[in-house]
Amino acid sequence: MIEVAKKYKLLSDTNRLQMIALLIERCVSKGEFAEELNLHPTTIAFHIRKLLQENWIELTSSKYCLKKNILTDCMQQEIKDAFHLLKEESANKQFVQKVLTSFFTSDGKLKNIPAQRKKRLIVLKEIANSFEIKRVYTEKEVNEILREFYEDVCTLRREFIMNKLFTRENGIYQKIN
Repeated sequence: MIEVAKKYKLLSDTNRLQMIALLIERCVSKGEFAEELNLHPTTIAFHIRKLLQENWIELTSSKYCLKKNILTDCMQQEIKDAFHLLKEESANKQFVQKVLTSFFTSDGKLKNIPAQRKKRLIVLKEIANSFEIKRVYTEKEVNEILREFYEDVCTLRREFIMNKLFTRENGIYQKIN
């Protein structure tokens, strides 16, 4: 039972999980870890020490290799899947940040409303963060908050409703989530 707990503890760290995912595919040098995972050398050294202590990896000709029979085929597949999800999540965060930087000024004003739907939704969600979930707002209150971001408050209100970020009934608005 203790061995199983140790195994899952080693897999519980995101950086180590990513390193193990690479090691499932092939033997990897410290430089390749740094390049592919964008990790600091001290972080890599720390996790390599942990994996060496637990006898999961071995050093062969300046590359680290995962020892055979450390992980079942099923666990290996789960680790690979988790690794790919982490990569997608990271890429998505970078895209969101790029969109926000492109469409907002440094003081938080919206430059213009994106034409592309995916980017527009990112911008709308960012503005919607200024509202409390489930709180009731009058149209005047909504306009006051939106005007801090952009002059065309009518378009923003309409986009909130069309994209199901807010509900509107009798001039009363509520942020959905």
